[in-house]
Amino acid sequence: MKSLWFIVILITLSGAAGASDTGLAGTNRRSFRPSIDGEGIFSVDGSRTLAPLQVHSGFYMDYNRRSLFTVNPARGGATTDLVKNQLAADFIGAVGILPFLSAGLDVPVSLFQDGTRCNNAACTSQGAYQGMALGDIRIDLKAKILQDRPGRVGLGFILRNGFPTGSRRHFNGGGVGSYESRFIVDKTWGRYYLAMNAGYRFVGKTQVLGTLLDDELVFGAGAAVSLPHSLRLKAEVSGSTIISRARSETTPVEILAGLEKNFLNDRLTATVAGGAKLIGGFSAPEFRVVAGLSTRWGKKPGVEPASRSIAAVYFRFDDAKISARYYAVLDRVALRYIETRKAILVSVGFADAYGDQSYNHLLSKRRGEAVRKALIKRGVPEWMIAIEARGSDEAIKERRNVKDYWKDRRVDIFELPAKGKQ
Repeated sequence: MKSLWFIVILITLSGAAGASDTGLAGTNRRSFRPSIDGEGIFSVDGSRTLAPLQVHSGFYMDYNRRSLFTVNPARGGATTDLVKNQLAADFIGAVGILPFLSAGLDVPVSLFQDGTRCNNAACTSQGAYQGMALGDIRIDLKAKILQDRPGRVGLGFILRNGFPTGSRRHFNGGGVGSYESRFIVDKTWGRYYLAMNAGYRFVGKTQVLGTLLDDELVFGAGAAVSLPHSLRLKAEVSGSTIISRARSETTPVEILAGLEKNFLNDRLTATVAGGAKLIGGFSAPEFRVVAGLSTRWGKKPGVEPASRSIAAVYFRFDDAKISARYYAVLDRVALRYIETRKAILVSVGFADAYGDQSYNHLLSKRRGEAVRKALIKRGVPEWMIAIEARGSDEAIKERRNVKDYWKDRRVDIFELPAKGKQ
């Protein structure tokens, strides 16, 4: 919880430091907005929520060039770079509340920014400036409707509230919050993942030179493919359309692509990415570079089997069907139980490091179920068999040869000791 306390302290100190003097209201609307719980692509959220009391936290660094430019009618329609260069950081944290509900907090901070400041309301007089400040604080509440699993899409929605910082003094018009609802659809096919978001953002009308900011339709779509050695290639397209009859409407669209690497059994994640505008507009940067580091922790439920496995069943890639060669192995396990009738059998399913973590968990569960059903057919009572799915949590990530990944595609069968025995 240290990361969450750090965020609270950061909010307090930034407010006391007089961040409003830099006129950065609306920063969270016009800079990189990462997914708070790490599910999805970059800013295109996925439908999965955190398990109860599971915590995800981290930070992103974002450098963007010409992220805020607009037409200046007072200067004959010339383009004015309100923000020419910006280095920003996002401090994120999320926690699971219920099996289908999680909440999160995003605190964006502009560490360095330079651009043009308007010295009067008509912006006929301008001046250069540099500054740093706290951006708009964002709170997310995400609910899962359907779980993304084989044969079914994932569905969810987000309620998002942005609290403004900054002032009307300089260029941004400030003092307006944002309220957003966003619908989520995603689907996993083996090592491929697709996510789409669409929603509506309510904001107060704000005139920024030749651009009137108003309510927006927000949208985004992204895809990812899992690679060997816990790598994941991700790309997304996101944007928004202002709903108004402003003199100069804008529909900024941006593309972002990068690579994600998991460490420490997927508890630590590093991300690097880069992107640029596809359609120019208010908040579409000339280019952007992003780097992030996040961590996830929380107690994982499950039984602890005996230290000695009595049998193992191996599976083909992305498959949960038992090969005929293992029928004899299952026959021996069933015969052992029938002869002793003293132990509960535990089938623990695993998956290799090649693929999405959530999908691997479901795949390992299907493998455990396949072994359980096979043992029931061989005379073992159903109530005597427990199942635990561990996915790729304990896969040997250090395997350098992909051909060796078959060793992690298995179900281990354990025999729990009787009560009073060790």
